[in-house]
Amino acid sequence: MKIAAPVIETVPIDKIKPWEKNPRVKHAVAAIEASIGEFGYLNPIIVQKGTYRILAGHGRYKALKAMKTVKEIPVAVADVTDEQAAAYTIADNKLNDSSSFDKKSLATLFETLDARYQQLSGFTAGEINALGVGNLQTTGAANEVDVDQKSATLFVTFPTREKMLAAKREIGLRQKGNEKSEGQVLYEALFPGKS
Repeated sequence: MKIAAPVIETVPIDKIKPWEKNPRVKHAVAAIEASIGEFGYLNPIIVQKGTYRILAGHGRYKALKAMKTVKEIPVAVADVTDEQAAAYTIADNKLNDSSSFDKKSLATLFETLDARYQQLSGFTAGEINALGVGNLQTTGAANEVDVDQKSATLFVTFPTREKMLAAKREIGLRQKGNEKSEGQVLYEALFPGKS
């Protein structure tokens, strides 16, 4: 089977039309914008030939529009019927959701990334910690923490790797169901009633 290369065109961003029937909602616009800011625009929006209706990339479109400085972008133009366009948009969203991760490999990869890149991954700190990965990159000593400061650093040492991983798991468990950072969870454990 011969696979045709996509046609890439650079078009004004206002020429692109979001699909009003798109069933995917609540795009992670801020996270996508941060990703584009860090890595560049590496995954072009796919549009239908002739209509320039978005087939895939509604979140990227919203992020680029939010930047307000983007006037033109490259898009991949697909020569498909309206029915094919609808089916492709649904499939593009669902097929990504149907994939799963090898948790051990994912944890190993996260261990190689600094905290900034971990944050750009789209995974929450709680999800990363649930993998047994942590990024307590702090300095100082527990008895030196000024509880009245808005921010402080803390250096934590453990006698064994197993105890460190157990602490990471405990912090991860305490993060589930809330938006607290590792630092907030650790602070509340060290200084109950001071938050």
